[in-house]
Amino acid sequence: MSAADPSSGSPLVVIGRYAFRYRDALLPIALLGLAALWHPPDSPAGRRLDQLAFTAGVALALAGQSLRALVIGLSYIIRGGRNRTAYAERLVQEGIFGHCRNPLYVGNACIQTGMLLAINDVWAYLIGLPLIALVYRAIVAAEEHFLAEAFGDAYRDYCARVPRFGFRFSGLRATMRAAPFDWPRVVRKEYGTPFAWISILIAIAIYKEVRTVGFEASVPVIEPALVIWSVAVAAYLVARTLKKANRLGSD
Repeated sequence: MSAADPSSGSPLVVIGRYAFRYRDALLPIALLGLAALWHPPDSPAGRRLDQLAFTAGVALALAGQSLRALVIGLSYIIRGGRNRTAYAERLVQEGIFGHCRNPLYVGNACIQTGMLLAINDVWAYLIGLPLIALVYRAIVAAEEHFLAEAFGDAYRDYCARVPRFGFRFSGLRATMRAAPFDWPRVVRKEYGTPFAWISILIAIAIYKEVRTVGFEASVPVIEPALVIWSVAVAAYLVARTLKKANRLGSD
């Protein structure tokens, strides 16, 4: 069976349907649980390495968020499904979807791998990386089954031209010039995602600092972290208010 048309009864598709339904909570909760596996480094060099891993994690999460923003700003796709199952009114092939079939999931995987780097624990890597890979591969298998049934040969042709998780750079400049970037749509559709991962990273940072040096000695880290989180909360509330007031447009 081709990758674009997996059996509806295959274990991967079954897992994917379940994972799609709970995808917004499944991995974030798992990552917070994995943070409990972390132990403070026993040397200054180990702590410096841990700090570098955290910085790399933030950078990777920002890269994933930037990709998601680019995808949504250039071409919107119904991401929430319908009745918690995969759904599409049309086969979206424009924008970044003309270069990667699942760019939003690639962005998600970057964000969540960034959180694993922020945790920086061997067991967290050994559990978290396969879990991230399994969840998104399964979700994509379920979506591919739906899209193959819904769009038939058009979808199979699309799969033959565009990689599942890789990126086809040919024609990217033309894609970027083809349509104006819709910032209001990005804010309207995406404001919750950065708030969620920023909140998780702040929680990880505070947890690790307290475990390393104790609560009182952690105050110089906790205070600026809470200031950053307060800014994130304010941005979230502003975006949500503007959305509810229809100040950011509509689909």
